[in-house]
Amino acid sequence: MTRSGHFRSFNSLLILFLCLWQSAPAQSTGPVDSTKVFTDLSKALANPASVYKLRLKKKKYKEVPTEIFNYFPNLKSLDLSHNQITTIPSGIRNLKNLERLILNNNEITALPPQIGELLKLEYLDMWSNELTYIPDEIAMIKDNLKIFDLRGILIDEGQQKRLRQLLPKTKLHFSPGCNCGQ
Repeated sequence: MTRSGHFRSFNSLLILFLCLWQSAPAQSTGPVDSTKVFTDLSKALANPASVYKLRLKKKKYKEVPTEIFNYFPNLKSLDLSHNQITTIPSGIRNLKNLERLILNNNEITALPPQIGELLKLEYLDMWSNELTYIPDEIAMIKDNLKIFDLRGILIDEGQQKRLRQLLPKTKLHFSPGCNCGQ
């Protein structure tokens, strides 16, 4: 076969390949939209692997829906603000990819020790809760936690100092200290 014959054969194969490739059915193996924010738990449960951001604010939850811990391995941002949640279950440890946890305006009295297992957590918003206990395990996330908002919570100056020592690299937001523990 001559050189031009090889070239024509190659071009024919290339054209055939391109035609077959373009006519093939579209596959859904492309990237998942990690910017989409799910605001409905039932819709999020329909396709849990594609849930990166979950905003369940003002849903009148009294507790954290346990489905969150069991079905959302890719979750990076969880907003449960403006509910009536009183406790954070130990299952929080399952959210290994969580970077933002927004729990403001609830009735949470304590953070569980498992909060320290969220090694990718960068932002923790507990503003306006009833916190009386923050475990020492919070120090386990000191290298990544950039902001911890504790405004609107009565925290005495001794506890504020303790948290500054546990989280030296974290920007801590406090309301003015009180003598409430003395």
